Amino acid sequence: MPRQFKQARLINNLKMTEAAEKLGVSQPTLSAWEGERKSPSIDGLEKMSDLYGVTTDFLLGRSEQGISAQSVPIAPETLPIFHGKPVWSAEYGWMLVDAGNRTLMLTNGQTIPFADAKKLFTLPQLFSEPSLPSGKPLLLSEIQQFT
Repeated sequence: MPRQFKQARLINNLKMTEAAEKLGVSQPTLSAWEGERKSPSIDGLEKMSDLYGVTTDFLLGRSEQGISAQSVPIAPETLPIFHGKPVWSAEYGWMLVDAGNRTLMLTNGQTIPFADAKKLFTLPQLFSEPSLPSGKPLLLSEIQQFT
């Protein structure tokens, strides 16, 4: 069961020196973790999980799904409603949905078509977004009386 420290770093397009700095460890230490010559502390594992946006189970090779258990699977036909929102793919990492072009934009700027996307997930809605008006639309004459 190989660990996936390096894969998680590469999914996030981080160089080893950048990741080591953000994790608060030396580059040789991170290299030893990725090469399985040393094991990180629990604190180090948690920091990697937070930095890379993946679960500790994913990092330890215990799960192929990288995002947390609170993630929500996305049906491919519903992708257009996620326009401008981030989605997760175990293969590509975090991507933004571009419904107009029917593509997903990777963190390196590359795009892939909706049709090539495999299993996608999003996080549960943490904050409410404004909803569409529910009443009947105003007539032009009603709007003009306020001007």
